[in-house]
Amino acid sequence: MKLGDLPTPSLVVDVRVLEHNLATMAQALPGTRLRPHVKATKCTALAKRQAALGHTGFCCATVREMEGMAAAGLGADLLLANETLDARRLGRLDARVTVAVDSPETI
Repeated sequence: MKLGDLPTPSLVVDVRVLEHNLATMAQALPGTRLRPHVKATKCTALAKRQAALGHTGFCCATVREMEGMAAAGLGADLLLANETLDARRLGRLDARVTVAVDSPETI
């Protein structure tokens, strides 16, 4: 199949460049020094590759993203960067969850 034959929208990835970038990130910021943000990729397959390189903590923007990560077995260390209105959903996650808050009123 040629690139022009793909239905749109389609995601096209240069695997060599992807692997190079993942390895570079892992070398520059190993282990817990980097917490990839799920919002950027919304892809648990990519997150699993990042976890295999040592990045086991992830930042999520929504509870739904956290649910997807936990369901994919990537719930070892999830940070919810935005406040949530329905904290009950967080309690149902099979994950270690940290929630960022910006004020006592939010708590």
